[in-house]
Amino acid sequence: MNGMKTPPSVFTVKSYGFQEFASFYCPYIKPTSAAKRLKRWIRLHPSLQDELIRAGWRRGNRLFTPLQVETLVRHFGVPH
Repeated sequence: MNGMKTPPSVFTVKSYGFQEFASFYCPYIKPTSAAKRLKRWIRLHPSLQDELIRAGWRRGNRLFTPLQVETLVRHFGVPH
């Protein structure tokens, strides 16, 4: 195993750590870099950021709840 994080063959909506979830969308970079990229994507989509805030997300949270994961997947698609 080369240490890359790959999403399960059937994506499960559940709580994920921020870096773990970000790594599903950016599996070829380090988890810290993937997290920075995901933060940037969230900042660039104000409607997504507003929806995440309504779902209880706050800047600096280290975990996404299942509702927040559903919101992200709805905006970005299922990771592959």
